[in-house]
Amino acid sequence: MYKKDWVVYSKKPFANSEEVFKYIGNYTHRVAISNNRIENIDEDEVTFRYRDYKDKSTIKSMTLPVTEFMRRFLLHILPPNFVKIRYFGILANSSVKMRELCMGVFEDWNFQKNKASEPCIKESKKCVKCNMGNMMLISLMYRSRDRPYTRVS
Repeated sequence: MYKKDWVVYSKKPFANSEEVFKYIGNYTHRVAISNNRIENIDEDEVTFRYRDYKDKSTIKSMTLPVTEFMRRFLLHILPPNFVKIRYFGILANSSVKMRELCMGVFEDWNFQKNKASEPCIKESKKCVKCNMGNMMLISLMYRSRDRPYTRVS
């Protein structure tokens, strides 16, 4: 921290806990894309604006097939009880190299599955919400064992 020049930003403290939740909620519970960034939608394609940070933060337009747009949008829907704050840890923008290294490790890792611990999966060919489509199982994710708590004094 001493090697970098930095400025402390401070403002008046929040009046109550409700204001804190409202402030933090704006960052942690945003939708993947706001309506005002969507320029056009038709039966086949969606056109939207985005900021290209690799090109001096230029605002550009992109047109995608509806299925690809929905695939990308659905990547932002998190599983229940999963918290994602991308400004910390390997999800932070400053950790791109570390994130790529971690992803490489996971791709090379040969997961051993214990047949006795595999869950029973009732296969559903149709979406449980709209009763349409053709769903298929892509992969199973197993919960890792939690490390024991270590007290640091």
